[in-house]
Amino acid sequence: MFKIVDKRTFTHDVKIMLPVDGGFVEETLKTTFNYLPADQLGPGFLEKAVVTFLDLVGDDEQPVTCTDEVRAKILANPNVVHGLTDYYSRVIHKVAPGN
Repeated sequence: MFKIVDKRTFTHDVKIMLPVDGGFVEETLKTTFNYLPADQLGPGFLEKAVVTFLDLVGDDEQPVTCTDEVRAKILANPNVVHGLTDYYSRVIHKVAPGN
């Protein structure tokens, strides 16, 4: 049975590779996404798809609330954009076993 809902969201841990001296470090970005209609999946779709980021901390290891400014700052990072775009694409293209 397929359930029709007005607004579908989902929260997943997304692995983001960030450059550091001599290589990369993998960080987890807990992200709540809107499940967007197909006609909204063009360039810049992350602005509509990302609702919020959870479990953020600052340099001082203290919790940081995801404000619009913090969200915009995170989405300005090219590694984050690549990681979220790739992840969202894989999630929406996942099919049930046997299909």
